[in-house]
Amino acid sequence: MDFKGVQGYCRTIAGTTEDLKWGCHPTFCVADKIYAIVDLENEAVNMTLKTSAELFEVFTQREGIIPAPYLARNKWINVQLNAVDDSTLKALIDDSYRHVVQKLSKKKRDSLSQPNPQAD
Repeated sequence: MDFKGVQGYCRTIAGTTEDLKWGCHPTFCVADKIYAIVDLENEAVNMTLKTSAELFEVFTQREGIIPAPYLARNKWINVQLNAVDDSTLKALIDDSYRHVVQKLSKKKRDSLSQPNPQAD
């Protein structure tokens, strides 16, 4: 999946907003909390995602997935988009989204059941 595919997929997820942070890093957020960061600066486009402690250990053993610089202590991984198939990448994005949503207040979680106005 390329960046446009990632962008299109993330836009369909409930409550997702998109922003450009740190100059050139598209980020996807839910309730102002980042769940995905795309790095377009490298030749191999990669994405930073949140995961569980258990899956962090499993995923970082795979080729093309490393502990995310600066965020690894909080169990974030860095995935080269061309290193995983589309269904795996979508599952990783969904997992990251779920981890971030779990930390939201009940009121904010309940508001996510509304349709996403940014979805194309």
